[in-house]
Amino acid sequence: MYTVAIILAAGHSGKFSVQHSLGQGKHTVTALAEAETINKLPSEVAPKEVDHSKPETIIDALPRQRLLIKILGIAKDMGEITKQWIQLRH
Repeated sequence: MYTVAIILAAGHSGKFSVQHSLGQGKHTVTALAEAETINKLPSEVAPKEVDHSKPETIIDALPRQRLLIKILGIAKDMGEITKQWIQLRH
């Protein structure tokens, strides 16, 4: 079983990643979403409120996550967020 974090989980593409991950029945899903969309998340996920314009809020939501799924087309800071998350894992 993996703990999976999905960035932009309440968005158009993110919701499909959430559904697929939950449908596997093998993963604990942490869904990262902004305050105005967090109520759109399914009850089976662990919601984490983040501000996509502040990469540090995303980093703070990622400890203990085994897998990070990011949806294309988001903030230019995703490269930095991914790099910091990888450093947390080691």
